[in-house]
Amino acid sequence: MKELWQRFEKWMEANASSLLEDLYEGASTWDIKETEEELELKFPEPFKEFIMLHNGAMVANGIIGNWDLYGLDDISEECFDMDEKVEEGDFGSNVRPEDGKVKGQWWNQSWIPFVGSGNGHYLCLDMDPGPDGKPGQVIAYFYDSGERPVLAESFDKWFLDVIERMEKGEISIFYDETLDQWHFDQPGLLNLKES
Repeated sequence: MKELWQRFEKWMEANASSLLEDLYEGASTWDIKETEEELELKFPEPFKEFIMLHNGAMVANGIIGNWDLYGLDDISEECFDMDEKVEEGDFGSNVRPEDGKVKGQWWNQSWIPFVGSGNGHYLCLDMDPGPDGKPGQVIAYFYDSGERPVLAESFDKWFLDVIERMEKGEISIFYDETLDQWHFDQPGLLNLKES
């Protein structure tokens, strides 16, 4: 995972170096254990390694395809918020069409959001997949759609795919002076296509 982060940082350094300043220091093993206990979930090992190198980034940084990279506190907050919505009936019966890889629920309390759009969309680690899925697969959650595409069978494969497409020039970034922020020219960094 350290090598993947180095490749990611090298690309960002060459293309939008100021965004790297917003990355936080890594989490400790104690921080991770405490969050896992709080959420009653176990993080996949590659994700633990990832977050021990950088525990998220400043909100509204947009370092992951214009979306926010969450740290442990953000993950806990988003999980509790979504779990509360399920318990309060905000998603009705919390049912959506089953697709085999992802269970037929609007929100599953074993999904771990690690990237967010700021307006209700997430990329999540699915720790409770459907019968054809794999624990730890990366899925997209859209608040306004029942689609839950699987983007990669594991976190490290998702991150590697993102980096390889950055290095191949399939993903680019520019500074938007009107918005006064960096902007990825397409949502390709999120790899919003089913694997």
